[in-house]
Amino acid sequence: VIIDVITNLKWSVISVIYSDDTYGREGYEEIKKQALEKNICIIQAHMIKTSHNEVAKLSKIMKDIVGTIATSGIIGVVCFGQASTVEEVFIGIKGLAEKDFGHLSDQLQFILPDSVGINSNVLVDYANIAEGAITISPYIDEVEEFKDFWVEMFSNNSMVSNLAATDPWIEEVFMLQYECTIPTHPLISELPFKHYSRTCDEITREEVERKFSQSGYTESVIHIAVTLTEALKIVRQNICKKPSGVCPELLNNKMILSNMTDIIKKINISYTNKMTFHPKKYLNKRNIQFNATTGDILPDKSVPQYLVHNYKRCGHYGTQYCLERVNKCLSIIICNNKLFHTKMKPAHAEIFNSKKV
Repeated sequence: VIIDVITNLKWSVISVIYSDDTYGREGYEEIKKQALEKNICIIQAHMIKTSHNEVAKLSKIMKDIVGTIATSGIIGVVCFGQASTVEEVFIGIKGLAEKDFGHLSDQLQFILPDSVGINSNVLVDYANIAEGAITISPYIDEVEEFKDFWVEMFSNNSMVSNLAATDPWIEEVFMLQYECTIPTHPLISELPFKHYSRTCDEITREEVERKFSQSGYTESVIHIAVTLTEALKIVRQNICKKPSGVCPELLNNKMILSNMTDIIKKINISYTNKMTFHPKKYLNKRNIQFNATTGDILPDKSVPQYLVHNYKRCGHYGTQYCLERVNKCLSIIICNNKLFHTKMKPAHAEIFNSKKV
């Protein structure tokens, strides 16, 4: 997807910053491979360590990058790493803002990975630097049943207390999420809870709905849970020879675990009314199939695999910053060498069957 974006922006020269971990190294190798195929020149590639603070080194890296703008024509910087790595990159370039290179750093446009995705919190402290950034995120098909459950839960303090009988962490999560206290909780005298000035009884439903954000991995977790359940049913039928009851043969059976991947590859799941839980939007529409060789989930061609967002000024007066989805059919404008889409209301860019890098 990152290479697709670079190609559509007609960039021929880029710099890459990647983290010294599996995510960063493998991502960079794939970018390098596909950039070569598309005749895109990676003029600089910098690896930064994730094990310790690299702010000083990053300042030098960003100085090197912006210092080559005049000669190389580079304006695009691809960051590939965890969200914390991306944040360190912005800390590094922030140090240039008041120096001689500040005016050149304004010309850079960043392409950020799915570790940032739609999480604008990573960018909020560096908005003037990150403005114009492009972020990539997996397609998120919000599951309404999860939203309804959690909004109802956190809007009702007594429901949270009841759930705490089986989930001892739920009250702590509630207090952290909404910066409030439950007077009977044992941690309210500790940090950060002792600084919260309101009780959780004061939380309104409107606030809960406003703050609710569903994880981009919720859908994947549902698919995984359903798939493993189906695989275990098959294993049980083959090993236990009975539909219910205790099956000692399943305990500590290493052979079963080693064969589980092969079993999953052959599974084809359709969400139907026969399932105890099935998100309404999946019913008779969503199938799960796997690549018989790799075991990867085959993409659902009815929905985009990834979304592209643009970090830009928004709001009536343009004083706020937000991530807005970019529609592939919208016209775009270049302002100070940075791409922005021209429609204020969010729309999504549908990238089908594109290989993520």
